[in-house]
Amino acid sequence: MENLGENETATPLSSLINRELSGVLFVRDNIQLQFDGVAITYLLFPSIKADGVIFNPDHEMYRNKLVEQIGKTVAHFLAKTESLIINFSDGSSISLSFNYEDIELPEVIVVQDEKRGTQVF
Repeated sequence: MENLGENETATPLSSLINRELSGVLFVRDNIQLQFDGVAITYLLFPSIKADGVIFNPDHEMYRNKLVEQIGKTVAHFLAKTESLIINFSDGSSISLSFNYEDIELPEVIVVQDEKRGTQVF
């Protein structure tokens, strides 16, 4: 488990700190989170924690809650064996799980930074 913040190794993922979520791109069976020059393509759908409530993809307010994260600043992230959690400065978060029992993929998350390259999970 790794809790990364401002002074960590310069990787595409670590460059998220202090960036705003600038866009959410819904693709047929995946999603892309855009952070002003850094893009995270997630081949599943993340969960969102806002106002103390967890919103999963099957929740009727899921898309609205995900889009409401646009404009929020990344405070830190937590990379664990089973998930990547992006925490925003207002206390909300987006969780990208590595538990993908129903599909077989060589990678589940691709982080692309125009300055630092690509990182695959």
